[in-house]
Amino acid sequence: MPRRFPTFRRSARNRSVGRPSIRALTAVLTLGALLLPAVPSVSAASSCQYTFTGNASGTRDVTRSLTSFLASHRGKHLCLKTNGIYRIDGTVRISDSHGLRLDGRNATLRAGASVSASVQRQQLHLESVRNAIVKNLNIRGADPDYTRWKDSRQQEHGIGIYGGDNIRLSHISIRDTYGDGVYVGYDSGRIGPASRITLERLDIARVGRNGVGIVGGHYLMVTDSVISFTGLHSVDLEPNTADAAIHHVTVQRSTMRAYGRAHADTGYAGYAVAVDGWAGEMADINILDNSADRFNAAFVDERGGINHDVVFRGNRSSYPGLVEFKNLRGLTFVGNIRITATKSNVN
Repeated sequence: MPRRFPTFRRSARNRSVGRPSIRALTAVLTLGALLLPAVPSVSAASSCQYTFTGNASGTRDVTRSLTSFLASHRGKHLCLKTNGIYRIDGTVRISDSHGLRLDGRNATLRAGASVSASVQRQQLHLESVRNAIVKNLNIRGADPDYTRWKDSRQQEHGIGIYGGDNIRLSHISIRDTYGDGVYVGYDSGRIGPASRITLERLDIARVGRNGVGIVGGHYLMVTDSVISFTGLHSVDLEPNTADAAIHHVTVQRSTMRAYGRAHADTGYAGYAVAVDGWAGEMADINILDNSADRFNAAFVDERGGINHDVVFRGNRSSYPGLVEFKNLRGLTFVGNIRITATKSNVN
């Protein structure tokens, strides 16, 4: 369950009386362009080179044809039909792709026919993908009741990210999944943890497990999103194994409501943010300027305190909230409203 991104400050004081010259401004702008990290653009004005022509009425399964379309146009700007509905009976799986650019244009990938729990399908599965953008898309799963825990289907996520680098999901709506809305992970021994993942302006609701579940990765950001009505947690950071550390995570400017609705079935309490250190190390975790109806959270390391450097700042709770910190080195807890902290073995 998952940072703080490097920022670049530039300031220059013009000591001359007149305005800076065009040449000086050009030099500053050029230097800035060179220093900024390479992050995929999400401009709404991006052109579309190829549009998927498969059935967009939701009456036929397009899993294979859509997978083939995305795989055959790597590095191109791709689009779906505006407001189209695409039935997905399996998993749209994209592997080892570089430069994927997909604009959904408010289309919907909707889970179709019922499948065996052994299939563990996901509407979109990104594996070892690099430099990718997926935006303006709706994901609809097949879970009829997110408040009832279905253990055999908890890996059926809306979007699964396994490994990869420099991936951005933007303006995506996710509903009715058995598992997480978005899952960020790896495959131990085969695929390493993901890095530089940005999840921005997501609208996630009625999901059976977590809104966002992170089990391994570095430089991960959840920002400006709304996560509500989840079976377990809004955001869950939980390394699965010792080789899956979670470092440099930021959750900021997001709203979290009505989490933990499957509590009665699972026996686990639901949290707005859960940081559970059961296996791998977690460090540099930043929870900043978020809001919740009742901001309960837990930062717990049952192994004795290898997790470190947590900043919990500027968060707001509509009703009194409680955050538990246990076995932690390096905590900043400031500027939070209606949120009380309890600390055990924190230094």
